[in-house]
Amino acid sequence: MNKFFIGFSFLASLITIFSCTDSTILGTEILEGDFVDVQYADSATLHFETVLADSTRVYPISNSLFLLGQIDDPIFGKFDAYTYFEIKQIYDIPRHTGTTLDSVVLSMSYSKTNFWGNENAVFDVEVYELGESLENYDTLYSDQHIQKGAFLGAASFNPYTGDTIKVATGTDTVTYYNTFRVKLDKSFGEKLYNDSLILNNDTLLAQQTNGLWLRAKTNGNAVVGIENTVYLDEYSNKLIFYYRDASGVQYKHPLTLGGKRGVHYTNDFAGSEAIKFMDGFADNDSISFISGGEGLNTKVELPFPESFEGRLINYAYLEFFAAEPIDVPGLLPYTKAERIYSYYKGSSTTSKYTQDLNYSLVTSVPSYFNGYLQEVTDEDGNTIYKYRLNMTNELKRRIKENDKSPIILTPYLSEARAYRSVIFGPKHSKYPAKLKVTFTTN
Repeated sequence: MNKFFIGFSFLASLITIFSCTDSTILGTEILEGDFVDVQYADSATLHFETVLADSTRVYPISNSLFLLGQIDDPIFGKFDAYTYFEIKQIYDIPRHTGTTLDSVVLSMSYSKTNFWGNENAVFDVEVYELGESLENYDTLYSDQHIQKGAFLGAASFNPYTGDTIKVATGTDTVTYYNTFRVKLDKSFGEKLYNDSLILNNDTLLAQQTNGLWLRAKTNGNAVVGIENTVYLDEYSNKLIFYYRDASGVQYKHPLTLGGKRGVHYTNDFAGSEAIKFMDGFADNDSISFISGGEGLNTKVELPFPESFEGRLINYAYLEFFAAEPIDVPGLLPYTKAERIYSYYKGSSTTSKYTQDLNYSLVTSVPSYFNGYLQEVTDEDGNTIYKYRLNMTNELKRRIKENDKSPIILTPYLSEARAYRSVIFGPKHSKYPAKLKVTFTTN
């Protein structure tokens, strides 16, 4: 599997800075020469194919979410995500000598808005000590198997009724929501706590433990996003030591889950509906699949550049529609991809955003490329969902460079979201995908 990263931040977009074409502003050529006959076409030959997504880089990365959970979907197959973290110091432990450790607790923060699947699902979280050092890796990818070590503890929670932490601070009480807590094996805490130097030194910490490894089994199909950013409070993504002195006064000291961290995805498409469309073009080219978490992308074969010979492109966009559960028997009502990105491979190991997407990112004008899921009404009054992707300058580039490489459609933030969309292909009987082009000829 190719190891390339499709970034989604502004910084990443600068890597593939918008390359020059004869025109980067829509419609500038329409006033040039003798091209005065404006025409419109939407019958160009397209092909859609479902393909496996490449692995994505999960460290270093600016992603704020790591997925945790499981999905067993008859359409998209089985999906499983586990996550892992190093443990780092926040500040010196204020009081240690002559104290006794009572317990050590993992306190994790999750994103209630980044949840996919059954809202009633219970997550049975298992925590292990990380079985190998992450210091051996400069880069981590989503398909790397990271070893787990000894079992440390387990707990259950539901993201919609999750653990609430209330902390008294003087006369006030502060409440922390969207957390779950796991009490860990006391002997694990003691090996870190008993040496007064370890909790105050990241190098010594790393010598004592590689970190923590988490997986969640669910009694329903569900995935939740773990907030992996480091928080300033003492309860979000922390390993907390609770201890007391000889007089019984209680204290706590947190370590943060920081440093190197990542997520591993496993996708199993055996027996799924999607696998039927993954070996070359589907016979009817009427349906395709897109999913996050290193899942599925859609490869689009565009018309060959020579088919536009003698035409000056004014505007072009790719339009396609998303299926509803009623359209695909067995499709579970998961959240569709909110936005689609497009790229092409510049070589076997690198990728580049399509021209219009890249320009949209560099200029911070999302509407220029679009790609958002839109709710519209068809001619029969039915509510349908469509995506529209600006391809104007990308098509111009292809004509100029005679580039026949396919375009890959992938969910925005695919490495950290469990979105999944079934999309209609160019031969769908009612809602066919189309490349719509306005052009001028002499």
